[in-house]
Amino acid sequence: MQTLVRLILEKNGQEWSAWFAEIPEFTRNGSTPGDAVTSLLSLFTEIEFFHREIKLVEDAATGTHLEFTVPYKFASAIPEPSRN
Repeated sequence: MQTLVRLILEKNGQEWSAWFAEIPEFTRNGSTPGDAVTSLLSLFTEIEFFHREIKLVEDAATGTHLEFTVPYKFASAIPEPSRN
């Protein structure tokens, strides 16, 4: 079963920050939006994200703020990230 999660990206100076709307305390940064997203998704090793199905929420997008819906497969809500 696939579920959707909302991914938020914001540009702060020269860096982009990425986090899930549902758990904003886990934020990752990168020099590009892609780097920030890759870093964030890599924290959650027990979740299968469907990268090819990520969709921009167009009515929420500005030059420094982006929102995406990200399908994932997991039996329950997003778990705590791996602390390896």
